[in-house]
Amino acid sequence: MANVFISTIPFASKNNAPLKLLEEYGINYEINALGRKVTEDEIKEYITKFDGLIAGTEPLNKAVLSKAKNLKVISRVGVGTDNIDLNYAKKKKISVEITDNGPTNSVAEHTISLILNVLKGIHISSNLLKSGQWKKSLGREVTECNIGIIGVGKIGKRVIELLNAFRPLKIYYFDPYVSLESEIATKTNLEDLLKLSDIVSLHLPLTEKSTSLISSTELNLMKSDSMIVNTSRGALIDEQALVLALEERSIGGAALDVFTEEPYQGRLTDLDNCLLTPHIAPMTIKAREAMEYDAVVNIIKHLSS
Repeated sequence: MANVFISTIPFASKNNAPLKLLEEYGINYEINALGRKVTEDEIKEYITKFDGLIAGTEPLNKAVLSKAKNLKVISRVGVGTDNIDLNYAKKKKISVEITDNGPTNSVAEHTISLILNVLKGIHISSNLLKSGQWKKSLGREVTECNIGIIGVGKIGKRVIELLNAFRPLKIYYFDPYVSLESEIATKTNLEDLLKLSDIVSLHLPLTEKSTSLISSTELNLMKSDSMIVNTSRGALIDEQALVLALEERSIGGAALDVFTEEPYQGRLTDLDNCLLTPHIAPMTIKAREAMEYDAVVNIIKHLSS
């Protein structure tokens, strides 16, 4: 009988259909009982005795996977695999699956929420009011803005679809691998996108090539009142360069849902022109249920034979 460890949490907190499906196929499971993300040392201990892993963003590097004696499949609840040593997994004949359909709309909606928030300065006004200050400030409408989307896979394209309803001045996008219809958005290069956009939003995977895609060089191309939004992977942006740009007000602000190190406890928490959320873009009930169910389907595909 196959054994599966569910390291990502929460799991099946609103709907136990994924667990019932595992039981239906005679697969034993154990759920992370720590109530938090497991550390590298902890996952090393867990991974030794399981045939399958339903994973989140915990480190699954060579040091961890080398301890996996029986592991046949890693099923990722989500789309990113930058936490997994894919080459070593392949060498060990460990299959890696993702759940790329469930989070698309949830992440896109969260992106829109962040864009609207930073344009209106809602988080700043809220903090001032809670501190006893009744202070009004002027925001901007989407109709006043050029918006740049970096990466137009499923999520980036959905963000553009939602944005078009707000009638921005123009939507630019940069993606060397995808071309959209011209009436949806205008394709351009990265440098021009950064120079022209009032809002820049990142929607691409983290790879060796895309790490620190946005560094001090790119931030210096942006307008002094422009905003950058990231709901993809933290390491796409050079964090220290971003801190400096925000401190010096060389850009207008940032809204981040993802960080190089999570949970995040860095200097960005001290900056009023930086809105932070704790990697919750895919955390809607509908999206989470879909990803969890698909993750189990992926496990069954490899372990039910």
